[in-house]
Amino acid sequence: MGVPPCSNEVESLGEGTPPYMSPEQLTSPRDVGPASDIFSLGSVLTYAATGRGPFDSVSPYETATGVVESVPELDRVPAELRPFVTQCLAKHPKERPTPDELLALLRGEPLPPPAPPPAVAAPVPVRARRRRARLIAVVAGVLLAGVASGLALWLTGAEPEAGDLPGNWRAWEAKDTRDRKEASGPFGGCVAAGSGLFCAGDDVQAARFSLATGAFGWSRPVDRTPGEWGDMEGRVIGVSGGRVFAYRNDQVDRDEAPVPYYAIQALDARTGKELWTTAAQHGEGAEPPVPDAEHGGAVWTDAGVLTALGAKGDDYALLRGDTGKPRWREKLPSAHCRVRGAEGHGYLLCADSARSTRVSRIDLTSGKPDWTATVPHGGLELLGQASGRLLLSHDEVDESPRRISVLDLATRRVRTLPAEPRADEATPTVTGDTLYFTYRNGDIRAIDPRTGRQRWSVNSVVESPGPPLASGSHVYLASVSGRLAALDRRTGEEKWSLPARGRGAGMTVASETGAALTLVGDALYVPYGVRSVYSVDVRNP
Repeated sequence: MGVPPCSNEVESLGEGTPPYMSPEQLTSPRDVGPASDIFSLGSVLTYAATGRGPFDSVSPYETATGVVESVPELDRVPAELRPFVTQCLAKHPKERPTPDELLALLRGEPLPPPAPPPAVAAPVPVRARRRRARLIAVVAGVLLAGVASGLALWLTGAEPEAGDLPGNWRAWEAKDTRDRKEASGPFGGCVAAGSGLFCAGDDVQAARFSLATGAFGWSRPVDRTPGEWGDMEGRVIGVSGGRVFAYRNDQVDRDEAPVPYYAIQALDARTGKELWTTAAQHGEGAEPPVPDAEHGGAVWTDAGVLTALGAKGDDYALLRGDTGKPRWREKLPSAHCRVRGAEGHGYLLCADSARSTRVSRIDLTSGKPDWTATVPHGGLELLGQASGRLLLSHDEVDESPRRISVLDLATRRVRTLPAEPRADEATPTVTGDTLYFTYRNGDIRAIDPRTGRQRWSVNSVVESPGPPLASGSHVYLASVSGRLAALDRRTGEEKWSLPARGRGAGMTVASETGAALTLVGDALYVPYGVRSVYSVDVRNP
């Protein structure tokens, strides 16, 4: 199949060629370890299978940006090999395959199945099996030749990486310094990409901080004419290819009253400069294009921004990341449909009545439904995906105990988990392979979404906790004041905690819950107080 070509136009960016370098080689060379070779292996295998690299672009610098921030293009990689290549190309070193998984592949053991598989799997043709054998031979050849010496050291039991933090990282606290007089509340959450942390909330469209040092870069408001419409929540929809996708409100006067005029924007991740703007809903009753909008919505998928469009949000479309133009545009089946997302996929949730909701997964290449399943309850909200299942929350909190419906993505079968007795106090969150219920008094319950059985229940030191975040070993909780706790993921036992930061004096926190957390390797990023963030090494808090 040959060796991936190196164009004469490609300049060396560090030690390597951009299309086959790992993200850490480009952003934090001092932190490069054996896992970097696994990423390079994924790039080489993609080229061997398709004749193109997973991040190919006309410019080496655009290619390098794609390596750090973009989703790899693997559509032409054979389905039986794609899951393994996808794991190799994980942005974070710890998410890449282990040596045991590589050796299992060489022994011809089955690869992880694509998720989710079709309801009825078709037999693999002989030709496909032969192609798979050739590809596995390529894997063996690459490994035996040694993508780099570090891989051989890893496979033979070399010492693991000492730490896993962004290059030049140090513990830090930082604030959005723009329009501090107008600041009144916390960020709702942050998204990490490349060397930046992008936060939004409290009328902030997006603000950039350095992952390593917390240095404040830039900030933009959601509403460019504040004071008349009130504070806007602000939300980062996604980050990819050096672009930050967020929403903006250009309120306009209509009959001497201001009405919202929402748009989705792409911003330059380095400078905050506007790259393109696409109009979303506008006028009386319009809703912002955010993942949990009651009507319409907007989510980040593996292929771009999936959003409702039109003045009343009657259409849905997939926006191109480079131009903001729709790749396709379709009519929503009804006025009671919402755009939702989970694990990079897009879904439509359409409430037919109070008794049922249609859930359709969208084919992101055409906009048509891949499949549709009916869940016997109306007004469901998509919580997320765990263990190959979609979890949907019922909305009758004030009438009866909350229930969670579970839709198996392989079989389309639906089951309902046992009711949550304290529904009026509980906030459900899906993270990792677990469903969590959190309560204002600090209680947290962990539920197995496959069986509905409780794994553990504890009372944490965190008041009014925000959404829990699970890593491989811990579950992290934080309050709006910055109080932080780390619980054992298996047992719920508290391992350590940090006190409130006390920097949000003067703000009302009684009705506030903590913001969503962000974990990059061993660096945890915690929004708190008034447009503030701090970062802590979870190994050494």
